[in-house]
Amino acid sequence: MKALDLTLALKPDHAGAHKSRANLLLQLGRPLDALQSFDAELALRPDEADTWQHRANALQELRRFDEALASYDRVLALEPDHVGAWLNRGNICGRLGRRDQALSAFDRALDLHPGLAGAWLGRANIRCAMGRIDEALADYEKALAFDPRLAAAWVGRGNALSAGKRHREALAAYDKAIALDFGLADAWLGRGNACRELAKTDDALVAYETALGLAPDLAEAHLGRGNALTELGRYDEALARYDRAIELRPDLAAAWLGRGNVLRQKRSHHEVLAAYDEALRLDPNLAAAESVRLQAKMAVCNWDHFEADRARLTAVLRQGHILRPFDLLSISPEPEDQYRCARLFSESNWPQAGGKVVKRARLAGERIRLAYMSADFRQHPVAYLMVDIFEHHDRSGFEVSAISIGPDDASPMRQRLRTSFDRFVEARSLTDAQIAKLLEEAGVDILVDLMGFTKGARGGVIARRPAPIQVNYLGYPGTTGMTQIDYIIADHVVIPHHTRVLLREGRLSAVHL
Repeated sequence: MKALDLTLALKPDHAGAHKSRANLLLQLGRPLDALQSFDAELALRPDEADTWQHRANALQELRRFDEALASYDRVLALEPDHVGAWLNRGNICGRLGRRDQALSAFDRALDLHPGLAGAWLGRANIRCAMGRIDEALADYEKALAFDPRLAAAWVGRGNALSAGKRHREALAAYDKAIALDFGLADAWLGRGNACRELAKTDDALVAYETALGLAPDLAEAHLGRGNALTELGRYDEALARYDRAIELRPDLAAAWLGRGNVLRQKRSHHEVLAAYDEALRLDPNLAAAESVRLQAKMAVCNWDHFEADRARLTAVLRQGHILRPFDLLSISPEPEDQYRCARLFSESNWPQAGGKVVKRARLAGERIRLAYMSADFRQHPVAYLMVDIFEHHDRSGFEVSAISIGPDDASPMRQRLRTSFDRFVEARSLTDAQIAKLLEEAGVDILVDLMGFTKGARGGVIARRPAPIQVNYLGYPGTTGMTQIDYIIADHVVIPHHTRVLLREGRLSAVHL
């Protein structure tokens, strides 16, 4: 550096010295100083395409993306077939949200260099962001075919698979990225998100912490950890994570939504409403916040514009947006709206789950295997309502099991319930797929879900159809919208007479009366 400075002191118009100095400064992590030297060279040699390219790279590091884009355009004006400039132009346009321009730039780069893995990766990332998941996956495969060790492509593939609810495959993709580059924070973030979706909450927490160890200011990792802590009921810790995510990225709508969800559990209703309002201000299309926001207003008896809010929520639902079915129960009395909400929610959460009816041969005289699944085998209203039924089943005709997917509160009721079944299975730490496999291997004939859409439910088990007959009872007196539910046990209060015609027409649920 001293030699270059001396050269320029003696000869200020030495363009090559300015260029060498700029490149060295860029390598030393001083992009702002490098930019000054690049400009000095370009004042002497304005048609040096390579220098415009490096200048644009410096501007990218400074996050001055519009200026960087202008520099790449200058490169292309000088050299229209400059592959690197087209690639970088695509990346910049993607950052700026100009997706169509980004795709055009990547396509041009691939016309010039069909084996350019970075261009396939860039195109895949844009398509993934646009929700064109199958096309994105095809492009990630192309990128990996040309460069199997491209860790960012494995991360992108994981993101696309996650968007398609293929979380187990996504987890494998993130693990591949980590094996290639342990220090890739985005891979650990993706791993955390996939583990959380697979109910591997402890693994998710480890992944998020690893991501934050690598990138302490990664707001999405704070958000993910907050979501995992919320699921574990560790609300104060979760709130701190959401607040940190918001501090880092005040425009992160999902963090405001998470903050509202925690405050809702803490019964801080006025603060809840403020958090949901901010989430919706930042992302008006965040349908998940609409129903919980209205619930928060109702909780503080704020009936201002209630009918308008309810009408807007119903319209959002009828447009196909996903809402939480439990929230809708107290908002819309319309059975068809409730069914639509439940069906959309189920199809969105378990699109890959099986629905084929299990056919199981039974020996003559063999007892019917009956299993109840609940997160409420503890001191809970469901337990008090059901314990006598469990204790008085006809054991000569039925073998009765409990599939416990909730916490052990060590209460007297928990101990009583343990002795009420032939088998009491602790399944809280198992994934949906593992529970379904357990039920299949046990030869369960009838599975009664006592949860529906209540807290702690595991609809992914029901969706996998592990039993020939599956029943919805008690915990959630409404439709789940799932074709994998064969029966609902209900009376005229749960299913009023005027709604039975909807059931028979299949406009509410595939259940038998």
